[in-house]
Amino acid sequence: MACRVQISSEFRLPSIVRRKLRERLEHICAILDALDRPFLVSLAQSSLAVDVEAWRFRYEYELASNRLVVTEAMPAWRRKG
Repeated sequence: MACRVQISSEFRLPSIVRRKLRERLEHICAILDALDRPFLVSLAQSSLAVDVEAWRFRYEYELASNRLVVTEAMPAWRRKG
């Protein structure tokens, strides 16, 4: 089963940001599909983030369902540091 991307509709994102985020995560999925299971197990236990435009997204890799799930979306003006 190929890796999938899940971005909740609850995140109020500009359409261009949502599109770029999906593209970036689909690219990551394509890479994950080529990796060995031991690495994927480790990845599933990690905190992951990606920046798109002026947004930072936290996401998780769910090993059992082989998908990337966006768990948090934060615009730059709300980020600390």
